[in-house]
Amino acid sequence: MTTQDTIPLHSKTTTASILTTLVVILLIFDGIIPHLPTYDLRTQNSFQIHLFFVVEVFACVICQVLYLQIIKTRYILTPNVGNFRRNANITHFCVSTIQYAIIALLIFIVLQIQVSHHYNSLAVSIATLLSLFLSIGLTSLLAFRFIVWLKYGPDRIVVAYAIAMIMITVSSLFLAIFISLEMRHNPSVIDSSRIAVSTSNITDFSFKEFQSYISAASFVSLWIASVLLLSHARRKWGTIKFWLLVAIPLAYFFGAFQLILSFIFNYYDILNPVQNYTFDLVNSILTRPLGGVLFGIAFWTIAKGIKDKNIKYYMKLSAFGIVLLSISNVDTGLFMLPYPPFGLPTLSFLGVSSYLLLVGIYNSAISVSLDDKVRSSIQKSVEQELKFVSKIGSSQMQRQIENKVKTTTKKLFKELEENSGVNTLVDSEDINEYIASVIKEKELLMSKKRYNNNKNSSNH
Repeated sequence: MTTQDTIPLHSKTTTASILTTLVVILLIFDGIIPHLPTYDLRTQNSFQIHLFFVVEVFACVICQVLYLQIIKTRYILTPNVGNFRRNANITHFCVSTIQYAIIALLIFIVLQIQVSHHYNSLAVSIATLLSLFLSIGLTSLLAFRFIVWLKYGPDRIVVAYAIAMIMITVSSLFLAIFISLEMRHNPSVIDSSRIAVSTSNITDFSFKEFQSYISAASFVSLWIASVLLLSHARRKWGTIKFWLLVAIPLAYFFGAFQLILSFIFNYYDILNPVQNYTFDLVNSILTRPLGGVLFGIAFWTIAKGIKDKNIKYYMKLSAFGIVLLSISNVDTGLFMLPYPPFGLPTLSFLGVSSYLLLVGIYNSAISVSLDDKVRSSIQKSVEQELKFVSKIGSSQMQRQIENKVKTTTKKLFKELEENSGVNTLVDSEDINEYIASVIKEKELLMSKKRYNNNKNSSNH
């Protein structure tokens, strides 16, 4: 591996790391500002608020374009996914088209606010739903991939991530339904005279409560999957230290720390009621980023343990994707249509973050499945987290062999029928048995090849 080969990947990883950090900071403020007790009619029309919203939107737009370009460039530069280039190009075209439509709507809304001092709620609704349904499509596709990989052998981590992706998909679906129902009751034009609204404007509290439970369930399922993936760390950190560290995001999400701190602040009169409310608000917004850090670390540890530059890069993309997805897959209060529409930049990242996660995990599996040396190296590794990549890579390899054998077998039988004039019944069990024997034979050949290589190396 030459330095020339590694510089572009290292540079792209550094760029993606900077982008992700910037986006996380912006989205935290995007969630906090419109819910502050000081956010009123005067504040929402201030120069500072409008300047921040404009800067935030254009920074998010630039970051989204750069993420799409990073993925596209990687598709072009990676030769070992060439067989899948056509499907990858189709997916990238569809995702890019939808995301650029969302970007166009974001820019249109910003210009409306700056020129006319109002925005159309329909534009916000379309941008929000486009982002949500793009994410639903991508996370459901990733969930399907996990389920397909499970067909070739059980694995608890793959099961956990399959459930997590299903729960995230369901959470996004219910969020889309909830936002659609609530936005029906809002005016078509939101202008600068709109008084800041609160959750008391919700028309269906029971549905809102149910949607919150689904969102919490998706967070917990992703936490469980991440803990399973990080379980190897118990040997390095110790059991007590490990559980204390991984429990922090979950305890923070359910408000255990906030409750203790609020009690202390109230008991000693450290904060007044307004300050205490602001403290609780900021902490509730920070629960998702804190969880996202844990979810990202799970994939980052895999990247650190793998020598292959392609798989390392894709695992880092997965880490960035899961961090951004955990932050953006939330109810931002956008259904209340504040002025300016804070919360929209956060939801606009749903599709991009889901795409990063899908590309990272699926292309890692493809890369492992197509490289015998990489697969052998990972399988020999004692690091438990690498078994996840080994499992999805081996399952993807078996799926490719199965599809190829089925296509070839059906083609042969069709030719026999045409040449002999006799209908040939193909038993699916016979085909599956034949596929199993082909896979077994391939594994034996690989083992012999590795043995001979090791023997030759020892002789030299």
